[in-house]
Amino acid sequence: MGDIGSGSGEDGSGGFGSGGFGSGDLGSGDLGSGFAGGNADVNALSTFELAGLPSGMTPLAIAASTGHEDIVAALIARNADVNYRSPLVLAAAQGFVGIVERLLRSGAIVNQACGESAAMCGGLDNLGATALHAAARLAHPAIVQALLDYNADPRATTIFGADPRSLANDAARRSAADPAYGARLQEKGGGQPEEVLRLLDRNARDRTRSMRREPSSRNANRTAYA
Repeated sequence: MGDIGSGSGEDGSGGFGSGGFGSGDLGSGDLGSGFAGGNADVNALSTFELAGLPSGMTPLAIAASTGHEDIVAALIARNADVNYRSPLVLAAAQGFVGIVERLLRSGAIVNQACGESAAMCGGLDNLGATALHAAARLAHPAIVQALLDYNADPRATTIFGADPRSLANDAARRSAADPAYGARLQEKGGGQPEEVLRLLDRNARDRTRSMRREPSSRNANRTAYA
């Protein structure tokens, strides 16, 4: 889990000003007096690099990327935008399944693509990646399943043509060639590309069966109402 720190701004906002936040931070777990008291803009953008992320990130995006689920919950309770700056993609890329599930329950757009730089997309160098791409690249079955349960699209491709299955296959190849790489994935709860591929294949079969049933269902409805 990343360290967000415990600074506080002069305005009592925990380092978040009305137009952005600078040398302060998110607080030490309770968001500081500013967020708890409602003084800070929960969608303010950072004005400097923080927790390994570039400037221009929201508090929710930073908390999601660094694994601070308590801060994520508090920000959502303050009506933070769950889609601004792709917090779902960031949480998926780091393996934080609890945060992914909380964001999904709070209305995060499951198929929203991250159109920012790789640094703003959890290290993904495939612009246009969704949270499912991030989870497949990490080879994290629990996050992949959570996203599929919310109808994540396994056929979505990035601007470079990568789909979640190709990223899971790439994780398998890289892990086989470099055990240290596989170990890094496992440290984040991932490193199980075979299980991810099984989940994606099962989802594809379910989609195919559903599509095959649809025409007969429509015909039955036409007959019933003729």
